[in-house]
Amino acid sequence: MSDTHLMEPPHVVIVGGGIAALEIVLALRELAAERVCVTLIAPEPDFVLRPLAVATPFGRGHTDRLALAEVMAEHSGTFVRSAVLSVNASARTLVLTNGDRVPYDALVLALGAREVPAFDHALTFGAEPLAFEGLLADLDEGYSGSVAFVVPGGCTWSLPLYELALMTAEEAWSMGMDRVELHLVTPEPTPLGLFGAEASAAIAALLAAAQITTHLGVSARIDRGGHVDLGGGRELLVDRVVASPLLEGRRLRGIPSDASG
Repeated sequence: MSDTHLMEPPHVVIVGGGIAALEIVLALRELAAERVCVTLIAPEPDFVLRPLAVATPFGRGHTDRLALAEVMAEHSGTFVRSAVLSVNASARTLVLTNGDRVPYDALVLALGAREVPAFDHALTFGAEPLAFEGLLADLDEGYSGSVAFVVPGGCTWSLPLYELALMTAEEAWSMGMDRVELHLVTPEPTPLGLFGAEASAAIAALLAAAQITTHLGVSARIDRGGHVDLGGGRELLVDRVVASPLLEGRRLRGIPSDASG
């Protein structure tokens, strides 16, 4: 038997517990099977399917969870629950916050991003689910009559806010709240233009049908509650403002990063 057959399979370490990390685990098992040894490291024990969270305030489902240890066991891998403190690329070693050192042959970083509020005077979607439920109650009871959904300039993910605006409109119209005024403010030149012209046109039609007024190409400022500065001397006055969070990369000692992580 040659030395090649006696060698242990290369050790692939994946850092992160989100959808990208799990897709890598599945791809490695499909493409390389037992020819690699896979370890997943994440600080949380579960994978959370976060896109479903947008429907939670409307009582339309719940956020699904998968135990990462069970996922890795099912795919012949190992799960380590810990955060990574630093990477020593020359030594091919990770230092974990629990003090352990994990060697690797190949390293995949799927750290995701940290959500931070874009504005002080707005409800940040995702960070305060109970507060958004309170907003829906205020609309229902007539305490609030207008809402602006604001996509901030900078690094963000706008799709959930579009979903939230459309679901809010459906909730309002289905309950006979005809006087509710809904706006969507975004720096994008076309609605969700990242997905292409056909998808953007379809989203624009949905927004129009839902009676949501769109303000495109606007990098809004919110310096006080209910006042959305659209630029050029224009200001949108509403009862409530809901904004997407900004996204910051998760810095890791030993890995180069820019000002946004």
